[in-house]
Amino acid sequence: MMNLNLVFMEDIMFKHKDLSVLFIIWFFMIFSIIPYGIIAFMVIQKESEVVFDANNDSYMLLLKILPVISIIIGGVSVYLRRLFLKESFYSKFFTNNNVKSIYFITILLTSALGESITIFGLILVLLGKNMTLFIVFGATASVIMLFNKPNIEEYEKFKENFESNN
Repeated sequence: MMNLNLVFMEDIMFKHKDLSVLFIIWFFMIFSIIPYGIIAFMVIQKESEVVFDANNDSYMLLLKILPVISIIIGGVSVYLRRLFLKESFYSKFFTNNNVKSIYFITILLTSALGESITIFGLILVLLGKNMTLFIVFGATASVIMLFNKPNIEEYEKFKENFESNN
């Protein structure tokens, strides 16, 4: 399985040089969830008091708000990707009209939104020492980031549409 992934990455690097840096950045963004998980695990293992227990009103408010915000962020990331790649949007808001730049910005923004969900999970672990919350938020972020990964076919189609409209 690992060999197939390496072949796939080599294929992207050599055949799609426009996207090679973007794939590398996206790859490291999605795998940055692992160090966050290690930090969360280390915090839970450390013998210290819980900052907020389950009865604390502030912590309970965060437990209610952050999942809702995460769902909204997931929806926004999907919407923004579709919006940014529409001709009616990029012709108005992107001044450089560079296909690669528009696609690059779109993928980075949607991936960063996904990564923010992981940080919400880490915050809840730091405050309440509940690893299950991090796993849920990390898994949600992973799904969003996998959904928003760079797509060669999408890029080629976007590039074709962009060049035909300009």
